[in-house]
Amino acid sequence: MKTQLLTFSLAFGMITAGPLALAHDKKHDQHDQFDHDPRDSGGGSLRALRAELEHTHGTYNHVYDELDRYGASKHIRGEMKHINAEYNHVADELNSGRFDADHVRDEIAHIHDELHHVDEELHARDDRNSDQRQGLSIRIGR
Repeated sequence: MKTQLLTFSLAFGMITAGPLALAHDKKHDQHDQFDHDPRDSGGGSLRALRAELEHTHGTYNHVYDELDRYGASKHIRGEMKHINAEYNHVADELNSGRFDADHVRDEIAHIHDELHHVDEELHARDDRNSDQRQGLSIRIGR
């Protein structure tokens, strides 16, 4: 009787937990923020370029949110300030209505590449800090 109850419990658990194990949580999907290249989109319309710029702004916000968490240096914060200035410049170009679509697309791709670089720097910094924390040992006694 106990064996049958155990078998039934295991089977029921596998049936009900299976779909949960296969569920996909989109909030942990960060690869799309950095795997995107505006040069590949090919859209030269103002609407398409604004969408590319908005995507880059989302990436900027993601990296900016990580600055304090990873303890960004003054150098990294300076890079983010520079990237923000570039973003504003491109937005101004689009708002003026006088722009070269290929140039704007290249500028957006450049900003995106810089953000990717800063993100890598932050994660490398965190890895170095993590290694230092793990190497700490305390000796008690003699």
